[in-house]
Amino acid sequence: MATQVGHIKRINHFKGINVDGFQFQTPDVKAYVLTHFHSDHTIGLTSSFKGPQKIYCSKITGNLIREITKVKEQFVVQCELHEETDIEGTSFTVTFFDANHCPGAVMAYFFDKETKKTVLHTGDFRADEEKVQKNKALLETLKRNGRVDELYLDTTYCNPNYDFPSQKVALQCMQKIVLEALKEEPKTLFTCSAYSVGKEKAFKAIGEAVHRFFNNEKSQNNNVNDNTKIAVMLKKKQMLTLTEWYDEDCFTCFEGEPDDPTGSKAMEQHVRVISHGGKDPHVSMNAIVLAEKHRFKRVIAFSPSGWAWKWQMRKAYEETKCLVCEPWEGNDGSTKLYHVPYSEHSSYGELLGFVEKVRPRKITPTVNADTEKDRDKLLKRFEQWLDLSANKGKLHHYFSKSKTKNNTTNNNNN
Repeated sequence: MATQVGHIKRINHFKGINVDGFQFQTPDVKAYVLTHFHSDHTIGLTSSFKGPQKIYCSKITGNLIREITKVKEQFVVQCELHEETDIEGTSFTVTFFDANHCPGAVMAYFFDKETKKTVLHTGDFRADEEKVQKNKALLETLKRNGRVDELYLDTTYCNPNYDFPSQKVALQCMQKIVLEALKEEPKTLFTCSAYSVGKEKAFKAIGEAVHRFFNNEKSQNNNVNDNTKIAVMLKKKQMLTLTEWYDEDCFTCFEGEPDDPTGSKAMEQHVRVISHGGKDPHVSMNAIVLAEKHRFKRVIAFSPSGWAWKWQMRKAYEETKCLVCEPWEGNDGSTKLYHVPYSEHSSYGELLGFVEKVRPRKITPTVNADTEKDRDKLLKRFEQWLDLSANKGKLHHYFSKSKTKNNTTNNNNN
């Protein structure tokens, strides 16, 4: 969860700019920037927002705050990716880049046309090497305007224990589980938990595997099973539509579909986006098995999260380079839950790679950074990649610490 501290929401060198800090609305704010629509970034933003300052965001996030939060259109500035936008009443510009997080999520790059100061705010991001670290438009912008003066960094998984695999590896693991399960029992229902916005790639990967399996079965045995869409609730359909993810060839809804007003066809589909709440998810999963035994003989649930990356899984992956997720079984095997290390935040290795690529002069952590002690602990991970050339005092401080540490090591070795 994003750290809710006022001074982290206010951008150094850019007086009056507030990023994701609507609970810290003050008269001196000149503009708000919203990186994405997750609830820990929209605290304080309601339909009663009166401006007069504008909210700068991506097109998708703008759709969400207008349609869901009911913010008045006159206060929302929806920006295209990679296009520099002037911030009204200032000498500042902001340019948005895909954060590879949830639909509409962006990194915000600030530039002051007068002082030439620069700040990059990652929002929440997954610093995939290809999609983010090698983002051509981002790299060209950084090169054109020089070294980033300050990097506001999503430090959700800033811990060596969370150097989990790429999204691609996690999604392939989920699809393998689906295919093997269907071979064993074709009457299997798959469910996937998700946020109001986010995890779309996870449940779409499950749907693609189901579709692949039954298409193959159909071609080999001429058995017809067209129940391969992903079934969602009406509210989820609305979110998928606003985020430009809803595709009628891929999704269906439990209510409101013209060709399925009662939702009976949706109930037949092998994939549902639902959450099994409570202390024991096997209770709600078993309720499905009992109520729908004419359709399904078992339920397999997926819970995609970086927090699933535990030491047993990590050790096995380090040894075999193969991601294996063991299920939590219940009800004599008729219900299974897989915790899969699919994350929409950066792994520890991706964080290091991104900072090494950007080499900012300063870093401000934005997650798990409530106190100065918390922030200092996080910053030590990145000291070797900071460009301290413009800060002679800090440069001397850093190398003095390094020299002291080396002398201590040498003395101990002697």
